[in-house]
Amino acid sequence: MKSVRIWILFLLFLGTAVSLICSEEIVHEQGKISIWYPDHWTMKSDEDALMIADPDEEVVFVYMLIESDEIEDALAALEEELLSTVTELQSVGEPEEDKLNGMDCLFMEAQGKIDDMGVDIGVFMVFTPAQKVLLVMGIVQSSAYEKHEETIVEILSGIQPL
Repeated sequence: MKSVRIWILFLLFLGTAVSLICSEEIVHEQGKISIWYPDHWTMKSDEDALMIADPDEEVVFVYMLIESDEIEDALAALEEELLSTVTELQSVGEPEEDKLNGMDCLFMEAQGKIDDMGVDIGVFMVFTPAQKVLLVMGIVQSSAYEKHEETIVEILSGIQPL
């Protein structure tokens, strides 16, 4: 049993080391944060948002940095966008408060369908050291969640304060 644990720890370490070698990092000085994502994922950005997606587009993350007094407006815009794209949208549980790499955050989960395909949605509000809010929305095809779970955790853990 002990050798099984050692192998599991070794494989987790190896996976983390390989992912760090094959990765990209974006530093946002204004928000005083850095964002990590795998280098084989695509990244698109404009002045308001950053989007990353896996090569098969089974997982998509959208990042928006907003002023803390604009949270309600940003959430309303996000809700409007979700309602125009996602059908059968349902909240899963209550919003949860937590810490992400020392930063306060709120997390909400939902489920729905995009073009009759089940999707899981996570919305994170991360309060950055610059007194801004990083709004992160992750959408993953429900059938592909397990396949991408480890990478999703790494991406979220990769949001670091500077």
